[in-house]
Amino acid sequence: MNNPFRIIGIYKKADTVLDVLDDGRKDWDEGTRTSYGTQVWWERLLLASRGLALSLPLPAALREGLIMKNWRTSLAGIAAIFAVLVRVVQTGSIDWGTDAPAVVAGVGLIVAKDAVVSGTQP
Repeated sequence: MNNPFRIIGIYKKADTVLDVLDDGRKDWDEGTRTSYGTQVWWERLLLASRGLALSLPLPAALREGLIMKNWRTSLAGIAAIFAVLVRVVQTGSIDWGTDAPAVVAGVGLIVAKDAVVSGTQP
């Protein structure tokens, strides 16, 4: 990383994702449990996750692919990556045999088009 201050931007983007997730968790804990069912909350999560992904030092070809083509496949990819992050934070270790394929699959889902977007659905 050429700019050491870039890590601050990455931290801020990650903090935004965690804030959105924390809002949903608080709502769940309070018993109302309405956040996860609203489109607004999911859009906030997708936008925050995309902002985090775009702030990471990724190759240009991969960065261009992070422009979400469909929210359904992108959400599945984000969920796969997020599940790995949660497990790594909880255990404090990386299991390369399961974590690396899950992250690769998650990135693949984020950059993928589905039948509705590609126009191949009957």
